[in-house]
Amino acid sequence: MENKNELLDKYNISEQDLYTLGIIEARKDSVGFFEKEKLKAKSLGVLKPYNVKFMDLGDLLNAIKTQGYHKDQSLIDKYGHIDLESKTSSLGMKYVIPGMKYVIPIIAGIVVFFYIFSSIVEGTTFPDEWRDRKLYSVSDSRDWIIIRSDDSFTLHEYIPNSEQTFEWNGKIDGMKLVSSKPFSYHGRNNYKPTQIDPNIEVMDISGKFLRINFEGFNTISGSYQTDGRNYVP
Repeated sequence: MENKNELLDKYNISEQDLYTLGIIEARKDSVGFFEKEKLKAKSLGVLKPYNVKFMDLGDLLNAIKTQGYHKDQSLIDKYGHIDLESKTSSLGMKYVIPGMKYVIPIIAGIVVFFYIFSSIVEGTTFPDEWRDRKLYSVSDSRDWIIIRSDDSFTLHEYIPNSEQTFEWNGKIDGMKLVSSKPFSYHGRNNYKPTQIDPNIEVMDISGKFLRINFEGFNTISGSYQTDGRNYVP
């Protein structure tokens, strides 16, 4: 495997494309699953003219992210805001192994599903009209979150079976909750802690709501699973 810096020299990617890819890769850290899949397709679209080998793809994108082109002030002054929505996406079909042509329609169908489903995601910023207001869990109004105008937040969780209350305070960065306190709690002594995904999403399915994913033990199914909880004003 080639050195990561050698990969940058090998593919001779233009300065503007390095800047664009830096922005895309940095944004992946603060978005949910479906938005991240869309950003991956954007990266492949930018790289398409360079004929990057499949084995080099991951290391190349990591090298670009590490170099921090998106934070280079000279590039920011030169290229300014990049409209990612206008960037062409790619499904990465050139990386399909020969003989897998029958798999391509299936892969394409899955990607199309992701794009259709992700269209219900409202964006990568928290709605201003919801700031400074408590959003309550649809399943239990004793659970709530408030995100304030200064980007601070409080997430409140009540565990009825143990009558415990947990709270997290911090800042929101894009659509990611950031706190010095780990996003987990131990509501039942015999089970491992429930984990909270700090990447949140605003969705619109017959009405707008905030989605936060919790992963923990479900007493009904008897297994650990992810529970997507919806919060509304």
